[in-house]
Amino acid sequence: MPQPPTAAFVFGGFFILATIAFVLYGIVIAQVWTYAFTPGKRDPWILRINVALVLVVETFHTIMAIHSIYWYLIINSGRPQELAKIVWSGAATVLCEAVMVVLVHSFYIRRIYIMSGHKKWLIGILVAILFTRTTFSLASTTLMYTLGLWAAFTETTGSLFTVSM
Repeated sequence: MPQPPTAAFVFGGFFILATIAFVLYGIVIAQVWTYAFTPGKRDPWILRINVALVLVVETFHTIMAIHSIYWYLIINSGRPQELAKIVWSGAATVLCEAVMVVLVHSFYIRRIYIMSGHKKWLIGILVAILFTRTTFSLASTTLMYTLGLWAAFTETTGSLFTVSM
């Protein structure tokens, strides 16, 4: 019978990346604060809504990452069999990341459209790439929820393909 994974094996890299993400979240908060309270700024409503949505999704992403870390390292400390499971908030972080990418890249695609002189063929290519990337992220999230175990997720060809893409 194989040994259950250790906390360091399962969460070492994620913990480091989540810590960096928490620092970047603080930078996002500072940028949104500066953006919201800059006097005389009159951006289009669609841009202001996009900024607000990015803040909401990034906040939810941070909460899900904190929950994942807490679930694995605090609630299930000393229970190595629980490390083999994919907690729901871990998969939710991948979903939040996919939504964030759509919001941010849509903004950039809009800017490219304006600055390129309304070249629709260029925007078509960029939208196709964004759609493909988002589809793979959603497929990874779905596999995480359906498989439920890290071993099953890492050994499945589908997840290897979706994560690689």
